[in-house]
Amino acid sequence: GFLSDRWLSDYVMLCYRTRRFGDCLAAFDDLIQRNDLPIDDSVIAAYLSSAIRLECADEALRRLSDLGVGEEFNPAFQETELVRCLALFETDHIDQALRWAERLIEWFPTDSRAVNCMGSLYLHTDRPREALPLINQAIELDKENSSALYNRATASVLLGDFQSAISDYERAMALKQSLDHQRATYFLGVAYLRQGNLKAGFECYENRRINAFEIEAKLGLMSRDGIDTPRVFDNAEITSFGTVLVLAEQGLGDVILMTRYVEKAIESKIFQSAYICCDERLKNLLGSLYPTVK
Repeated sequence: GFLSDRWLSDYVMLCYRTRRFGDCLAAFDDLIQRNDLPIDDSVIAAYLSSAIRLECADEALRRLSDLGVGEEFNPAFQETELVRCLALFETDHIDQALRWAERLIEWFPTDSRAVNCMGSLYLHTDRPREALPLINQAIELDKENSSALYNRATASVLLGDFQSAISDYERAMALKQSLDHQRATYFLGVAYLRQGNLKAGFECYENRRINAFEIEAKLGLMSRDGIDTPRVFDNAEITSFGTVLVLAEQGLGDVILMTRYVEKAIESKIFQSAYICCDERLKNLLGSLYPTVK
Protein backbone atom coordinates (compact mmCIF):
# COMPACT_ATOMS: atom_id res chain seq x y z
CA GLY A 1 0.00 0.00 0.00
CA PHE A 2 3.05 2.32 0.20
CA LEU A 3 3.91 2.27 -3.52
CA SER A 4 2.57 4.82 -5.99
CA ASP A 5 1.02 3.54 -9.20
CA ARG A 6 4.24 4.26 -11.11
CA TRP A 7 6.37 2.41 -8.60
CA LEU A 8 3.86 -0.43 -8.46
CA SER A 9 4.14 -0.79 -12.24
CA ASP A 10 7.92 -0.96 -11.87
CA TYR A 11 7.48 -3.55 -9.12
CA VAL A 12 5.38 -5.74 -11.47
CA MET A 13 8.26 -5.62 -13.96
CA LEU A 14 10.86 -6.30 -11.25
CA CYS A 15 8.99 -9.39 -10.04
CA TYR A 16 8.73 -10.70 -13.59
CA ARG A 17 12.40 -10.10 -14.40
CA THR A 18 13.50 -11.81 -11.18
CA ARG A 19 11.20 -14.76 -11.93
CA ARG A 20 8.92 -14.11 -8.94
CA PHE A 21 5.88 -14.84 -11.05
CA GLY A 22 3.38 -15.22 -8.22
CA ASP A 23 4.40 -11.83 -6.79
CA CYS A 24 4.08 -10.36 -10.30
CA LEU A 25 0.45 -11.50 -10.54
CA ALA A 26 -0.35 -10.18 -7.07
CA ALA A 27 1.27 -6.80 -7.77
CA PHE A 28 -0.65 -6.50 -11.04
CA ASP A 29 -3.91 -7.19 -9.18
CA ASP A 30 -3.05 -4.38 -6.76
CA LEU A 31 -2.24 -2.08 -9.66
CA ILE A 32 -5.50 -2.55 -11.54
CA GLN A 33 -7.53 -2.08 -8.35
CA ARG A 34 -5.86 1.28 -7.70
CA ASN A 35 -5.06 2.57 -11.17
CA ASP A 36 -7.52 4.54 -13.27
CA LEU A 37 -4.87 5.37 -15.89
CA PRO A 38 -3.93 3.20 -18.92
CA ILE A 39 -1.50 0.46 -17.90
CA ASP A 40 1.73 0.16 -19.88
CA ASP A 41 2.00 -2.45 -22.60
CA SER A 42 5.12 -3.98 -21.02
CA VAL A 43 3.38 -4.35 -17.64
CA ILE A 44 0.42 -6.22 -19.15
CA ALA A 45 2.84 -8.42 -21.11
CA ALA A 46 4.78 -9.22 -17.92
CA TYR A 47 1.54 -10.15 -16.14
CA LEU A 48 0.43 -12.45 -18.95
CA SER A 49 3.91 -14.00 -19.28
CA SER A 50 3.93 -14.75 -15.55
CA ALA A 51 0.51 -16.38 -15.83
CA ILE A 52 1.83 -18.61 -18.62
CA ARG A 53 4.75 -19.67 -16.42
CA LEU A 54 2.35 -20.50 -13.58
CA GLU A 55 -0.05 -22.32 -15.94
CA CYS A 56 -2.96 -20.00 -15.26
CA ALA A 57 -3.02 -18.20 -18.62
CA ASP A 58 -6.71 -18.94 -19.19
CA GLU A 59 -7.66 -17.05 -16.04
CA ALA A 60 -5.34 -14.18 -16.97
CA LEU A 61 -6.84 -13.90 -20.46
CA ARG A 62 -10.33 -13.71 -18.95
CA ARG A 63 -9.14 -11.07 -16.49
CA LEU A 64 -7.71 -8.93 -19.28
CA SER A 65 -10.89 -9.36 -21.30
CA ASP A 66 -12.92 -8.12 -18.33
CA LEU A 67 -10.64 -5.05 -18.27
CA GLY A 68 -11.35 -4.42 -21.94
CA VAL A 69 -7.92 -5.59 -23.08
CA GLY A 70 -8.05 -8.40 -25.57
CA GLU A 71 -11.40 -8.47 -27.28
CA GLU A 72 -9.74 -7.11 -30.41
CA PHE A 73 -6.17 -7.09 -31.63
CA ASN A 74 -4.56 -3.79 -30.61
CA PRO A 75 -1.32 -2.89 -32.47
CA ALA A 76 -0.59 -0.21 -29.87
CA PHE A 77 0.07 -3.05 -27.41
CA GLN A 78 2.71 -4.93 -29.39
CA GLU A 79 4.37 -6.75 -26.46
CA THR A 80 1.01 -7.77 -25.02
CA GLU A 81 -0.26 -9.11 -28.35
CA LEU A 82 2.91 -11.17 -28.84
CA VAL A 83 2.49 -12.76 -25.42
CA ARG A 84 -1.27 -13.15 -25.91
CA CYS A 85 -0.62 -15.23 -29.03
CA LEU A 86 1.54 -17.58 -26.96
CA ALA A 87 -1.06 -17.65 -24.17
CA LEU A 88 -3.81 -18.58 -26.64
CA PHE A 89 -1.67 -21.43 -27.92
CA GLU A 90 -0.77 -22.63 -24.41
CA THR A 91 -4.47 -22.72 -23.50
CA ASP A 92 -5.37 -24.75 -26.63
CA HIS A 93 -7.13 -21.90 -28.46
CA ILE A 94 -5.19 -22.87 -31.58
CA ASP A 95 -7.42 -21.25 -34.23
CA GLN A 96 -7.53 -17.98 -32.32
CA ALA A 97 -3.76 -18.11 -31.81
CA LEU A 98 -3.24 -18.54 -35.56
CA ARG A 99 -5.48 -15.55 -36.27
CA TRP A 100 -3.53 -13.50 -33.74
CA ALA A 101 -0.22 -14.56 -35.35
CA GLU A 102 -1.51 -13.47 -38.75
CA ARG A 103 -2.35 -10.04 -37.34
CA LEU A 104 1.09 -9.82 -35.73
CA ILE A 105 2.81 -10.42 -39.07
CA GLU A 106 0.42 -8.01 -40.79
CA TRP A 107 1.26 -5.20 -38.36
CA PHE A 108 4.88 -6.07 -37.54
CA PRO A 109 6.35 -7.83 -40.60
CA THR A 110 9.95 -7.00 -39.65
CA ASP A 111 9.64 -8.15 -36.03
CA SER A 112 11.52 -11.45 -35.74
CA ARG A 113 9.39 -12.48 -32.75
CA ALA A 114 6.13 -12.00 -34.66
CA VAL A 115 7.31 -14.06 -37.64
CA ASN A 116 8.71 -16.74 -35.33
CA CYS A 117 5.38 -16.83 -33.50
CA MET A 118 3.58 -18.01 -36.63
CA GLY A 119 6.37 -20.49 -37.40
CA SER A 120 6.14 -21.85 -33.87
CA LEU A 121 2.38 -22.39 -34.22
CA TYR A 122 2.86 -24.28 -37.48
CA LEU A 123 5.60 -26.33 -35.86
CA HIS A 124 3.49 -27.30 -32.88
CA THR A 125 0.54 -28.24 -35.06
CA ASP A 126 2.67 -30.81 -36.94
CA ARG A 127 3.37 -28.64 -39.99
CA PRO A 128 7.21 -28.44 -39.91
CA ARG A 129 7.62 -27.88 -43.67
CA GLU A 130 5.35 -24.84 -43.51
CA ALA A 131 7.04 -23.66 -40.32
CA LEU A 132 10.60 -23.76 -41.63
CA PRO A 133 10.45 -20.82 -44.13
CA LEU A 134 8.89 -18.58 -41.48
CA ILE A 135 11.44 -19.59 -38.87
CA ASN A 136 14.27 -18.99 -41.34
CA GLN A 137 12.82 -15.54 -42.02
CA ALA A 138 12.70 -14.82 -38.28
CA ILE A 139 16.39 -15.75 -37.95
CA GLU A 140 17.28 -13.53 -40.92
CA LEU A 141 15.56 -10.65 -39.12
CA ASP A 142 17.37 -11.38 -35.85
CA LYS A 143 20.26 -13.85 -35.87
CA GLU A 144 20.26 -13.93 -32.05
CA ASN A 145 16.63 -14.96 -31.70
CA SER A 146 17.27 -18.03 -29.57
CA SER A 147 13.62 -19.10 -29.70
CA ALA A 148 13.69 -19.14 -33.52
CA LEU A 149 16.95 -21.13 -33.55
CA TYR A 150 15.40 -23.59 -31.10
CA ASN A 151 12.30 -23.88 -33.29
CA ARG A 152 14.40 -24.45 -36.42
CA ALA A 153 16.30 -27.19 -34.61
CA THR A 154 13.04 -28.87 -33.65
CA ALA A 155 11.75 -28.62 -37.22
CA SER A 156 15.00 -30.14 -38.49
CA VAL A 157 14.60 -33.10 -36.11
CA LEU A 158 11.07 -33.69 -37.35
CA LEU A 159 12.33 -33.57 -40.96
CA GLY A 160 15.23 -35.94 -40.24
CA ASP A 161 18.08 -33.40 -40.53
CA PHE A 162 19.75 -34.18 -37.20
CA GLN A 163 23.09 -32.45 -37.87
CA SER A 164 21.38 -29.13 -38.63
CA ALA A 165 19.28 -29.60 -35.50
CA ILE A 166 22.36 -30.16 -33.34
CA SER A 167 24.03 -27.04 -34.77
CA ASP A 168 20.98 -24.85 -34.08
CA TYR A 169 20.38 -26.24 -30.58
CA GLU A 170 24.02 -25.48 -29.70
CA ARG A 171 23.80 -21.97 -31.20
CA ALA A 172 20.60 -21.24 -29.29
CA MET A 173 22.05 -22.47 -26.00
CA ALA A 174 25.20 -20.35 -26.45
CA LEU A 175 23.19 -17.12 -26.63
CA LYS A 176 22.53 -15.09 -23.50
CA GLN A 177 18.86 -14.60 -24.27
CA SER A 178 16.20 -16.32 -22.23
CA LEU A 179 15.91 -20.01 -23.14
CA ASP A 180 14.92 -23.11 -21.23
CA HIS A 181 18.36 -24.74 -21.15
CA GLN A 182 17.06 -27.83 -19.39
CA ARG A 183 14.60 -28.50 -22.18
CA ALA A 184 17.06 -27.54 -24.91
CA THR A 185 19.74 -29.85 -23.48
CA TYR A 186 17.27 -32.73 -23.42
CA PHE A 187 16.28 -32.26 -27.06
CA LEU A 188 19.91 -31.74 -28.12
CA GLY A 189 20.60 -35.12 -26.53
CA VAL A 190 17.69 -36.71 -28.38
CA ALA A 191 19.02 -35.29 -31.67
CA TYR A 192 22.42 -36.82 -30.96
CA LEU A 193 20.81 -40.16 -30.11
CA ARG A 194 18.73 -40.19 -33.29
CA GLN A 195 21.82 -39.30 -35.29
CA GLY A 196 23.52 -42.36 -33.82
CA ASN A 197 25.98 -40.52 -31.56
CA LEU A 198 24.96 -42.37 -28.41
CA LYS A 199 27.74 -41.18 -26.14
CA ALA A 200 27.10 -37.49 -26.90
CA GLY A 201 23.36 -38.02 -26.51
CA PHE A 202 23.56 -39.61 -23.08
CA GLU A 203 26.14 -37.05 -21.99
CA CYS A 204 23.67 -34.25 -22.84
CA TYR A 205 20.91 -36.01 -20.97
CA GLU A 206 23.11 -36.47 -17.93
CA ASN A 207 24.25 -32.84 -17.98
CA ARG A 208 20.74 -31.69 -17.16
CA ARG A 209 20.61 -30.23 -13.66
CA ILE A 210 19.65 -32.84 -11.08
CA ASN A 211 19.88 -33.12 -7.32
CA ALA A 212 21.94 -36.26 -6.73
CA PHE A 213 20.96 -36.43 -3.06
CA GLU A 214 17.25 -36.39 -3.88
CA ILE A 215 17.73 -39.20 -6.39
CA GLU A 216 19.73 -41.27 -3.91
CA ALA A 217 17.02 -40.80 -1.30
CA LYS A 218 14.32 -41.93 -3.74
CA LEU A 219 16.31 -45.04 -4.58
CA GLY A 220 17.21 -45.80 -0.97
CA LEU A 221 20.93 -45.25 -1.60
CA MET A 222 21.68 -42.81 1.22
CA SER A 223 23.81 -45.28 3.13
CA ARG A 224 26.37 -42.66 4.23
CA ASP A 225 26.04 -39.01 5.06
CA GLY A 226 27.13 -36.97 2.05
CA ILE A 227 27.41 -39.87 -0.37
CA ASP A 228 27.56 -38.75 -4.00
CA THR A 229 26.48 -41.03 -6.83
CA PRO A 230 29.18 -41.01 -9.55
CA ARG A 231 27.90 -39.72 -12.87
CA VAL A 232 28.63 -41.76 -15.96
CA PHE A 233 30.31 -39.04 -18.01
CA ASP A 234 32.36 -37.34 -15.28
CA ASN A 235 35.48 -38.59 -17.10
CA ALA A 236 35.25 -37.45 -20.72
CA GLU A 237 38.12 -39.73 -21.77
CA ILE A 238 36.20 -42.93 -21.03
CA THR A 239 34.34 -44.35 -24.03
CA SER A 240 33.09 -47.61 -22.53
CA PHE A 241 31.38 -48.03 -19.18
CA GLY A 242 30.36 -50.88 -16.91
CA THR A 243 26.92 -51.28 -15.38
CA VAL A 244 24.84 -48.08 -15.53
CA LEU A 245 21.79 -47.11 -13.50
CA VAL A 246 19.28 -44.98 -15.46
CA LEU A 247 16.72 -43.02 -13.46
CA ALA A 248 13.54 -42.52 -15.50
CA GLU A 249 12.46 -39.01 -14.48
CA GLN A 250 10.50 -38.14 -17.64
CA GLY A 251 7.03 -39.07 -18.86
CA LEU A 252 6.18 -42.60 -20.01
CA GLY A 253 6.76 -41.86 -23.70
CA ASP A 254 10.18 -40.34 -23.03
CA VAL A 255 11.16 -43.34 -20.91
CA ILE A 256 10.26 -45.77 -23.71
CA LEU A 257 12.24 -43.65 -26.19
CA MET A 258 15.28 -43.42 -23.92
CA THR A 259 15.26 -47.15 -23.14
CA ARG A 260 15.58 -47.88 -26.85
CA TYR A 261 18.87 -45.97 -26.90
CA VAL A 262 20.06 -47.54 -23.66
CA GLU A 263 19.74 -50.92 -25.39
CA LYS A 264 21.64 -49.58 -28.41
CA ALA A 265 24.39 -48.38 -26.06
CA ILE A 266 24.65 -51.90 -24.65
CA GLU A 267 24.79 -53.39 -28.14
CA SER A 268 27.51 -50.87 -29.07
CA LYS A 269 29.51 -51.78 -25.92
CA ILE A 270 29.25 -48.24 -24.55
CA PHE A 271 27.46 -49.71 -21.53
CA GLN A 272 28.25 -53.22 -20.34
CA SER A 273 24.78 -53.51 -18.86
CA ALA A 274 22.05 -51.19 -17.58
CA TYR A 275 19.31 -51.06 -15.00
CA ILE A 276 16.37 -48.66 -15.42
CA CYS A 277 14.45 -47.42 -12.40
CA CYS A 278 11.03 -46.59 -13.87
CA ASP A 279 7.30 -46.67 -13.34
CA GLU A 280 6.12 -50.16 -12.41
CA ARG A 281 3.55 -50.03 -15.22
CA LEU A 282 6.36 -50.04 -17.79
CA LYS A 283 8.23 -53.03 -16.41
CA ASN A 284 6.66 -55.77 -18.56
CA LEU A 285 6.50 -53.61 -21.69
CA LEU A 286 10.16 -52.54 -21.51
CA GLY A 287 11.20 -56.09 -20.63
CA SER A 288 9.57 -57.46 -23.78
CA LEU A 289 10.79 -54.63 -26.04
CA TYR A 290 14.34 -54.38 -24.75
CA PRO A 291 15.45 -57.70 -23.22
CA THR A 292 19.07 -56.59 -22.62
CA VAL A 293 17.95 -53.81 -20.23
CA LYS A 294 17.07 -54.81 -16.70
